[in-house]
Parts: sequence; structure tokens; C-alpha cells
Amino acid sequence: MSLRRGAIYAPHSPSKSFAELLDVLLPGKGGVLTVLHAYFDASSRQTGIFTVAGLAFAKEQVAKFDKEWWALFGKYGGCHMKDLTHGTGGFRGISTLGAGELLKSAVKIINGRISFGVSVSCNTQELNSLLPTWIQGFEHAYPVCCHLAMLFLGTHIADNFRGEEIAYFFETGDDYSASAHKFMQRITQMPVLKEKCLYHSHSFIEKKDALSLQAADIWAWEWAKYWDETAFTHSRKMRKSLVALIAKNGSLDSKRHKITYLKGDPLKRWAEGIKALGLLEVQERQAKEKPPSASSPSEAGR
Repeated sequence: MSLRRGAIYAPHSPSKSFAELLDVLLPGKGGVLTVLHAYFDASSRQTGIFTVAGLAFAKEQVAKFDKEWWALFGKYGGCHMKDLTHGTGGFRGISTLGAGELLKSAVKIINGRISFGVSVSCNTQELNSLLPTWIQGFEHAYPVCCHLAMLFLGTHIADNFRGEEIAYFFETGDDYSASAHKFMQRITQMPVLKEKCLYHSHSFIEKKDALSLQAADIWAWEWAKYWDETAFTHSRKMRKSLVALIAKNGSLDSKRHKITYLKGDPLKRWAEGIKALGLLEVQERQAKEKPPSASSPSEAGR
């Protein structure tokens, strides 16, 4: 089914199959859905800023979010932040004021439905020399940020939703899906990481079918802009839309958001920790694969 500007579809139509998938991956009423999205614009991010952002939803909030989101963006075919801000794609011809009003409404929906938001950023120029590239799945900034985002999410969910596990969702076909596939395969082979991330399952899905991924796209885009244009280059003040996403009574709502920019010694410690896990895994695998020692024929005849 193609979407054209001005066409309005039932709010539940794009996410019906997603809701069914969620029931399979998180059976019962409990569980937490987390969507993770990366943002790196090579054309404008000359500073090397790379961001992975994640939004966690209690399972019962997903259908409500989908309905509200599609009521807002359905006639545009969904929301892609680049299209919204540049007036392209489904938003072709939209005024700056109109785009601003849509973003304001989107922020209100996100704030009303998420349980927790996390953003992890780093500078690829600083990171590249530290990457444990010999461990498959950790060769890129994406898994670095993704790994830490999942740890933060796991810690928060464990503290606030005891007994719940997390189903992780990633966009399929984006620039980082290949890295995501390798990284998540590696996570499933590391029991320590699975436990810390409260891993239950992971899936890859198109953004049009999981509307919450569109919200994560906004979240990641806003943080990449903040680090690049506000924190480091000081070319602009923090965007009002980002303030609205994270602030409570004029300051960061730390109960709902975890924001990290990884650099310097903490970045080095992360790299060393992953290397240690990788070495331990290799040693354990080699120990399992090594056949039992046997006496040589000469020794047996003695």
C-alpha cells in the first residue's frame, strides 16, 4: 500500500502486525519494548559526533502511542525527522511554522507514553583507535553507543520495573543494520551482557511498521544536533523541542532520561572492559573445543 500526501488511514493500520509481533515476543501483559536508533550525518557532522538513542515503552503504552502518532502523522505517511525539518518527502511544502507545530505535538505524545529515554554519544575520531575490532560486532561506533544504551536501559528497568525483560527493536535496512545484526548476535552469546541488558529478544523491523522507531529517530536527531551545535561549537542554544523532551521544572528529568557523552578515560575503560569480555569468551570457547589430553602411544606402552 503506497502512502500519498493527504491520504488518511485508520490509526492502527500500520502497526497492527507490529502489535501482533509484540504479543509473540513479549507474551502476557508485562514486558518493556525498547527501540534503538542511530544518527550520524556524514555531510554535516564534521566533528565526528555519533549518537544512539533509545526509548522504552511499557507494553501497554505501545498501542496508545501508535494511535496518537498515526493520528498526527498518518496523512504524511509517518515521520522522518530530516523530512520534517527540511520540508521534503511527505512534508514537502510544509511551512516552518507548520513543522514546528507538528514537532511540538510529537514531543507531547513521546513524553506522555515513554517510560525512559537514553542517549549515548561519542566522537568517532577519538573512538576509532580504541575499538576492539578483533571482536566481531564491536568494530564501529554504533555497537559502542548501542551497548551502553542497553546497559543504561537494563539498569533503569531493573530498578523501576522489577521482573520485567526487554524486547529490543532496530530499524532494518538503515545505514547501521549490518552492524546491529553482528552486535546483537554477539550480545546473545555473552550471558553477562544479556543479563545486564535484561535481554529477552530482539527484532529488526521497518520504521513504517514500528511507529515508535520514528519517535526514536526524533530523539537521536535532537541529541546529535545538541552535541554538535550547542555543546561543542556553541553555534546555537539548545533547541526548544529538546528542552521540552527532557526538562522538568527547568532541569533535566533524570528519573526519565539518561544522557551520556563518552570520552577520555571512561571511553578507554569501556574499551578495556569489552576487550576483557572478548578475551574471556575466547578462552572459554577454546577450553570447550580443546579435546581431552590423551597419552601418546609411547607413553601407553611404558
